[in-house]
Amino acid sequence: MICLTPPVLAVKRCSACGTFKSRHEFPVDRRAADGLNSRCKVCYNVYMRAYQAAHREKRKGVDSRHYAKYRNEIQRRHREWDAAHPLAVAARLAVYDAVHSGRLVKPKSCAGCGRSGCRIYGHHDDYTRPLCVRWFCASCHRSHHYQEAPRA
Repeated sequence: MICLTPPVLAVKRCSACGTFKSRHEFPVDRRAADGLNSRCKVCYNVYMRAYQAAHREKRKGVDSRHYAKYRNEIQRRHREWDAAHPLAVAARLAVYDAVHSGRLVKPKSCAGCGRSGCRIYGHHDDYTRPLCVRWFCASCHRSHHYQEAPRA
């Protein structure tokens, strides 16, 4: 029996913007025949942001139902992580106390990208120095963790 499979092209056309782009510029979609989404990553991100903004209330319901269903499991994992990382917990609580007592000022903008108007997270490079904190937005904080070597 002869099985003919279509050739895999090096480029693909985005269904949203119509441009031809390299296959690595498309997000993975296991449901698609070629394993890639029909929108390029840029168009897909624009679409998802618009969709999430339009369906914010629906997402809140889904998230709250998920938490309600798995509440005990989520709390157990948090307790386990806290028990395994006592220095990190102590540093986080020290920053919380210092910010709320006025001894430490939380900036309004990200130290990484300068963006303001978003939630800012404290990042500890060294948990033994709990009040030595760098303030990042979620995106910069995530990027920073992916770039640094894992902690011992």
